[in-house]
Amino acid sequence: MLALVATLALLACKKEEAAPPPPVVLTVPSDPADLAGWKLYLTGVVKANMEGIRQRPYMYFV
Repeated sequence: MLALVATLALLACKKEEAAPPPPVVLTVPSDPADLAGWKLYLTGVVKANMEGIRQRPYMYFV
C-alpha cells in the first residue's frame, strides 16, 4: 500500500506544465476611420501592459 502511494506521489510530481501561449502580435489598423479595429487594438495593448497593475483601469476611447 505504501509503495502504491509513493508511486502515485512521484507520478503526480512529474507532470509537465503546459507551455504558455505565444504572445499575440497586435497590428495597427491601416484605416484611421476603422473605429472597431482601433478599439480592439488599443484594448489589446492595454491588456498586454497590465503586468504589475493591481487596480482595473478605466479605459475610454476618444
